[in-house]
Amino acid sequence: MTTLDLTAARLTDSDFATALDDHDLSATTNLCLDRNQLTAASIRTLVDRIPAGQIESLSLVANRLGVEGIHALVDSDWARSIRILRLNVNRLGDEGARALTSTQALGLLEELDLLGNDIGPEGTAALASLTGLRSLSLALNPSADGVQALAGLKLEHLNLRATGVGPTELEVVAAMASLRTLNLAQNEVDETGVGKLTAMPLPQLRSLDLGFNDLDDDGAAALAKATQWQLSRLDLQSNPLGDDGVEALTASSLLATVTYLDLTFTKMRRRGALALASSPNGTALETLLLLHEVPRIGLPGLEALANSSMLPVAARQPFVKALATTDA
Repeated sequence: MTTLDLTAARLTDSDFATALDDHDLSATTNLCLDRNQLTAASIRTLVDRIPAGQIESLSLVANRLGVEGIHALVDSDWARSIRILRLNVNRLGDEGARALTSTQALGLLEELDLLGNDIGPEGTAALASLTGLRSLSLALNPSADGVQALAGLKLEHLNLRATGVGPTELEVVAAMASLRTLNLAQNEVDETGVGKLTAMPLPQLRSLDLGFNDLDDDGAAALAKATQWQLSRLDLQSNPLGDDGVEALTASSLLATVTYLDLTFTKMRRRGALALASSPNGTALETLLLLHEVPRIGLPGLEALANSSMLPVAARQPFVKALATTDA
């Protein structure tokens, strides 16, 4: 794949064509045009300058495409070869999302990023017709009520950060058996929501982000019941779970495959630190983030983590350094 990267080149429609003239586009398959000031006019320039069926990856993050720009992209067969499309922050709204699916031009699309486009339930539901999608980001969109329409997609990667999803939507998400990564950060997910997730096997799930939610000790205990999962990454930062919740997690085989665990800005104290340090389920951990909790866990907790015979060296190292600083 040959890449042309014009990220943050301060390009406007008037000088975009000139910028393209400075490059040999004959073998270009990957275009990165993020953080410029491009509108529909620039998309039409692309369609004129590069043959249909050549571009496989197109990134237009933080431009000014709007609905007209999406129509310029899909109203011919120019985009038929695109597999990866990133349209974060482009003022699309529901109409723009619907425009993406208004033709068959994106039939090969596998990865779509629509972060921050004010896409609501109607626009979200329209995306269900993109049946080849394997990766979808709707982060920072009010999309929750449209998530149920996505049930038929065979998604492997789904980002629903700050979309307002609740238990009803999580029940649909939990049935997506092909999911490998799931981001549910900033959604007020609590014990009930977690219960919807853990009720399903999710056999492929490896990464789960539940940061900035309402996961307390009962929620952590509910999560600990997902012993059928094989997570490698678990993000629980900025949740109100405390020592009881940490103890429930460390007692669960759910933790046994986790290599990355973030417990930053939780309510964990010394007892939780001691549970982590002594847990036989923590032997896979390579990254354990909770240094901001040092004032809460106190010197005994810090010593236990630094000197743990269960935690790998990589996971202990930050606590060893913190302890050395404390001793100094």
